[in-house]
Amino acid sequence: MTPPGDRSDQPTERGIGGGRRRRGLESGPAPVSRRGLVLVGLLGGLALIVSGAALVLTLTRPAPAAEGSCRLVAWDALPAGSALPPGWTISASGFYTDGYGASFTGPAASGTQAATPAMNVRVSCYGTDGHAAIVRSHSSDLALGGTDTPFADLGDEAVATVDASGTTTSVYVRHGQLVASIAAQGMSPDDLEQAAAAIDDAMASAEASAAESAPAQPTTAGVATVPSAPPSEEPTPTPTDAHAFADLEALLPSTVDGTPLSTQSTTASDALSGDPSGDALLQWLTAAGKAPTDLEIAAAYDPTSTVDADFTAFRVKGIAAAALRQAVLESWLGATGSGITTTNKTIGGKAVVAIDYADGGALDYVYEQGDVVVILSSSDPALVERILSGVK
Repeated sequence: MTPPGDRSDQPTERGIGGGRRRRGLESGPAPVSRRGLVLVGLLGGLALIVSGAALVLTLTRPAPAAEGSCRLVAWDALPAGSALPPGWTISASGFYTDGYGASFTGPAASGTQAATPAMNVRVSCYGTDGHAAIVRSHSSDLALGGTDTPFADLGDEAVATVDASGTTTSVYVRHGQLVASIAAQGMSPDDLEQAAAAIDDAMASAEASAAESAPAQPTTAGVATVPSAPPSEEPTPTPTDAHAFADLEALLPSTVDGTPLSTQSTTASDALSGDPSGDALLQWLTAAGKAPTDLEIAAAYDPTSTVDADFTAFRVKGIAAAALRQAVLESWLGATGSGITTTNKTIGGKAVVAIDYADGGALDYVYEQGDVVVILSSSDPALVERILSGVK
């Protein structure tokens, strides 16, 4: 399920590093689109590994300074174990720059050989981008062949879809500045609605607590608790950037209008988080005879959110940029979704595909640079022209 990513309150967003990802009514909790993708590692001391499973590096948007309290609220929005359907337990959990992720497993029906029911959850801080994330995630799911399915009226808005195979139900729930993305398999409708309601209640409780007091701290109550470190242990380490492909990072701007950008790079096996957009891109990769480690991803962004531009670069050695670009457009960005407009343009002397999500936010500009596909996200046409004029 996707992690929404749009930036309406700031020039572009987000990022997640550089491209508004699609999907979903966003997709997600999405692409939604992936606008601005940024590679961020697990928060060292908060990464929780349970039953041998771990949530690893993911593409996610760095929260601007103004969203600091929102991030803390997202960390605190953990559902109580007693509120989940009977027999459901947590199998993995991790805290990220903009929220948390968790995996749950349920009781298998007796006397059957059906797969064990499972549910993956991601609660993220989107600030004023929450609605856009929902919209994009939903649109992305539909573009990938999913269909809408009735669901409980939760939070400020909620939407649910069933994928083309009929095996996965994706639910997106927004409560204020938080968005929960849920992907469920083998789960009964009643159990899924109860679990979604528990997550919605946790988001509401976290926001209410934050409004009444100082910024909330991650709670130890609930199913995804973090053990307290003994006094003798070192303080929790800060997230570290990944720099697996320096040459790929070098293709992205190091500064924009004098403002330095941060860069990171890794492979799809470490970066894609298992949302519909990421899964679709990985499926394309497999069909092309490549592994997740073959897809190299780099991001450049301004951590201070001063610059209205984010960049994400994709490269797969042995695959032409034109084929990779089409996969990024269709799978990652959900550019073929309803209401989304794509236009071939020449800007600053560079051929690009401009993607307008019709949400009043930033546009994505996709272009090729040798065997690399780059997404530039910005809501400032003049800035885009200046940047592209310098791209060879």
